[in-house]
Amino acid sequence: MDIQCNPMLLELLNIEKNEKEQLPGKYTKLIASHLSKMEYLHPVNRHSFTCKSCGKKGIYDAGEILINHDRFSEDADIESYIQMTGYFRCKSCNDAGNWILSTDMQGDVFMKGIMSMASGGRGFGELYLSDGSRHTYATDGEAHLLRKIKASHDDGFIWNRLGNLYHAGGRHDLAMCAFEQAIKVDPTQLETHYTIAMLLFDAEEYELAGTHFHKALLLARYYDQLDAEKLREMLAHGYTYLFDIRQKTNGKVELFAHYADHPELPSPEEHEAKSIINFEVEVFPDEPESFFPLVEMYMADRAKELPYQKRTFFRNMDRPPIKPIKEKKKKKRTKRNRKK
Repeated sequence: MDIQCNPMLLELLNIEKNEKEQLPGKYTKLIASHLSKMEYLHPVNRHSFTCKSCGKKGIYDAGEILINHDRFSEDADIESYIQMTGYFRCKSCNDAGNWILSTDMQGDVFMKGIMSMASGGRGFGELYLSDGSRHTYATDGEAHLLRKIKASHDDGFIWNRLGNLYHAGGRHDLAMCAFEQAIKVDPTQLETHYTIAMLLFDAEEYELAGTHFHKALLLARYYDQLDAEKLREMLAHGYTYLFDIRQKTNGKVELFAHYADHPELPSPEEHEAKSIINFEVEVFPDEPESFFPLVEMYMADRAKELPYQKRTFFRNMDRPPIKPIKEKKKKKRTKRNRKK
């Protein structure tokens, strides 16, 4: 079966034969065999589209449809104010982003726009890629990112963003393929390890998922492409899965990650690795915030970028200096003689 994707992706992956079996990566093949188990980021939303290139009509998953408030109007071209998260290409000619939307779909979208305006703008929104570019179809965003990768093939961050686009679009096989390329060119791409772990968890490959959750934790102190609060929130959410994985593997996958188990990753300086801190923490599997102290421990100095009042691990060890309280000088009272 042919791979439904942009031909430029095949070129970048050095795939000569357009067959699904040719997609590189051991995890990609694993995910391709477990597609029925995978979770979708957006509800399935099927609509009829007609390809302008070959004239063939088909039913495709548009994913979430967003409407731009500022561009929405009765007279505007519908493609100027909507965006779709679903990744789909023509089943007949493989073209993409060149569609005639069905009358029913146009009517549904327009009514959604009217109702959203009447309810104060609920349902409106706009999607941007990490570089600030806006695209109507996921396939347009794919083409944009592939051009960037072609210009800078060894950029793991862009490969990660391409994987995120495929993941949001419901193409888990292409997503994993892009993620494997991301960590191939940059093994320290933390966000990629995190999402690989999530996909492997959905595929019920718990030990493999645990390995990549561990790698994400060990890379936390070095990763600077997320602000500290977002990094902590993401890894704490991952810890809830790691807790579940520990139970599903009967303790084979540990809650704590160790640098010695992953020599391919950068590790702290020797004197840092020898430091030992004893502390107690109470965690609740369904409360990601309860894992904040553990995550901050792995974040190390990056945790000190958190606002002081929001810290949970370094707060007591790194107190800001207490300013001495200045005593206010008492005002001298002067007696006034009353006039009789």
